[in-house]
Amino acid sequence: MKTLTCYAALCAALAMSGAVQAQTAFEDPLYQGRVLEFSLGLFAPFNSLQDTLTTPNGGGAQVQSTDQLDFGPGGRLDAAYSQPWGSNSRLIVNLTGATATGDETITIGGASETFPGSYDDGYNLPAGWDIDPEVKTETLMLAVGREWMLDDQWRVSAGLKAGQASQDLMTNILDPGGVVVSTQTTQSNNQMIGVFGGISHYAAIDDNLGLRLSGMVGVMQNDFDYQYTSVRPGGIVDQDITASESGTAISTQLSVRLERSLSKGGMLTFELGFENLQGIGNGVDTFLDVAGTATTAQIGSDSIGGGYLSVGYAFQF
Repeated sequence: MKTLTCYAALCAALAMSGAVQAQTAFEDPLYQGRVLEFSLGLFAPFNSLQDTLTTPNGGGAQVQSTDQLDFGPGGRLDAAYSQPWGSNSRLIVNLTGATATGDETITIGGASETFPGSYDDGYNLPAGWDIDPEVKTETLMLAVGREWMLDDQWRVSAGLKAGQASQDLMTNILDPGGVVVSTQTTQSNNQMIGVFGGISHYAAIDDNLGLRLSGMVGVMQNDFDYQYTSVRPGGIVDQDITASESGTAISTQLSVRLERSLSKGGMLTFELGFENLQGIGNGVDTFLDVAGTATTAQIGSDSIGGGYLSVGYAFQF
């Protein structure tokens, strides 16, 4: 009887162990093996600029607001690779790029106006003329690190992160006949390198569908280069200013992702997220600051960020 009891207890223990192992494999389908992921989606930059776009010619209170600028939707591409690294961790590599451009025509009212930071020659934005500002946002980030499984649902990660980002302005000033009489352009770039830490949680919804919540924070050394030019037809340069500055950039990313497992080791992903770079240079904001286009441009810390929605596919092999 004692032998039968011990045997029954052993069978029960083995059954429970098998159930736990099955649950572990079931809970997170990306737990084992090598995984290659690609996703494509929409990227919508946030307007983090100061309020003032134009002021009365010669100075004064705000006339036009930066709320009128169009940052546009754009595209976002994400590629990731991971593979086992030891018994309970993985090597992770992630490359993300996004770009967006917005264009808006703004009419100057009954009085002459000027960009606060541009060279004011008394004839910059005449009354009744148009300005055609185009805002372009670009980001490219690479993360390489290690991810540890705390249990069948929680993961933490750490590693190195590097990238570049910019948000710039190109504006044509148009006379009533639509002829370009002046063009203002900024060209800038943030180059960053540092470290990151992240955490994620996976929860199964049914046998083939799961929900993954992820967050990541990075701290990086940043070098910002900036150039502003104002050019008239014929290539006549009214102003050409360059500047540079170094500092610390903070990157954050939060995402919610649905994952549907398919046959033959594949998986469809649907992701909604937010990513932001804080404490970096912004070409548009620097241009709109009165001190941003002085003989020695003054650069202030700002941010570049946006939301995204993407659809992807993961190959497991």
